[in-house]
Amino acid sequence: MGLQGTISPYVGNLSFLVRLDLRNNSFHGPLTHEIGRLSRMKALILQDNKIQGIIPPTLFHCRMLQNISLWNNRFSGQIPEELGTLSKVQILYLGCNYFTGTIPSSVANLSTLQLLCELTDLSLSYNKLEGSIPRDIGSLRKLEILYLGGNNFEGVDSRIIWRLGRLGIYGSLLQQYIRHNSQVLAET
Repeated sequence: MGLQGTISPYVGNLSFLVRLDLRNNSFHGPLTHEIGRLSRMKALILQDNKIQGIIPPTLFHCRMLQNISLWNNRFSGQIPEELGTLSKVQILYLGCNYFTGTIPSSVANLSTLQLLCELTDLSLSYNKLEGSIPRDIGSLRKLEILYLGGNNFEGVDSRIIWRLGRLGIYGSLLQQYIRHNSQVLAET
């Protein structure tokens, strides 16, 4: 579209908005806190912009969200724990940003998995995440696509790999998994 500037706080006045799709533009600056006033919104698609800062906590007031695509922006900080409270989310694309820390327990913890029971696609690739990939991610029953490459994860549990239909763990992490399991098979 070629739009640029910041996303206006007046977007929060669009109370009947169901889908906000501003992908492939040049929006910059923080995501307005007024985004949380869009209680009917099912899709927030802001990929391929230059939006920066944290994900505003008010976003988690949007309980109808099914698609959150913030891919390829400049978001930073930790991925909020509150993500796990959005029970209708099916697609969550947070890759190609500057998120740090670990995958939030609300995304990976079995005690909250019933809240994310609709999640089919999860992309956290190309951030600055670290630690272990929680094995409970493999327990997300509808999860088919998992992109985690380009981070600093320590290892991958084989139960995750066998559980998922399609897998997007790229680079050294997947090579490490294959090398380790090849050695195990060779020893048996």
